[in-house]
Amino acid sequence: MIMPQVYWLHAHNADEQLTRCVNEFRAMVPFRPIIPVGAAYKEFGWQPTSSEVLDFLQTAQSLNLSATNFYSWDSCRAYLPEVWKAIHDYPWSKHLRLAISVSN
Repeated sequence: MIMPQVYWLHAHNADEQLTRCVNEFRAMVPFRPIIPVGAAYKEFGWQPTSSEVLDFLQTAQSLNLSATNFYSWDSCRAYLPEVWKAIHDYPWSKHLRLAISVSN
């Protein structure tokens, strides 16, 4: 498994960056499952928006990824409660929930 960091720092194109990342890793041999790590922190005046996080999650689902991860939970929960809520409340499809529970 690989967990590439897809941080759209000072940008607003989480979906485009995730799509490019996944396409690049899928072209590698041997193939390994991909679980991307998205941005959930503040840095130098930048922070992700809830809509960017939702774009990231929806794109992950449309790319048939089994899961995502976010950095940094402690910072997100303390300083970005709306982003925390967007991640927490995201309705993963039944197929993806099953894949996640089987892999644990």
